[in-house]
Amino acid sequence: MAAIPAFDPSKPFEVVGGAPPPFDPSKPFDVVPSFGSDEYVNSLAKRHGADPRYIRDLVESRTSAEGLAGTPIAGAFVNQAGAGISALAQPLTGAGMSGGTLGERYRKNRDLENEIAADFEREHPYTTAAARVVGGLATTGAASGTTLGARALGMDFLLAARRREQAC
Repeated sequence: MAAIPAFDPSKPFEVVGGAPPPFDPSKPFDVVPSFGSDEYVNSLAKRHGADPRYIRDLVESRTSAEGLAGTPIAGAFVNQAGAGISALAQPLTGAGMSGGTLGERYRKNRDLENEIAADFEREHPYTTAAARVVGGLATTGAASGTTLGARALGMDFLLAARRREQAC
């Protein structure tokens, strides 16, 4: 068993065992482009091999997608639904990520949409929360206005109140 050398405070970034350091002190900060900037869009386009115009469309529609994500139950599938639609439409319209099969196109689109969603939420947490609350209230309020929607949402008390109003 090899002896572990003592820690030398004059060399805080030296890694024992010859492995490269996990942190390069000559490059202390990587500048991450801000969400929505041209640099951000171009870096995603390059990394995912996508058309920058398609990326720009996804980025610009993110607040609306977050509103839909606030929809109870179905909101959890916003990115998957968007990826599925893009995968189906790609051979016809050229929009979306290309791939040999529907499954491959879906996976590429889903990964891209999930990355954009995570970046948006990290950079705009209050906008994300507000969009989800407003989207949830709008869809829940609209659904509760129907008999079927009120039952599905567990709002039977609204149905009872309507029956009382109609009886009067």
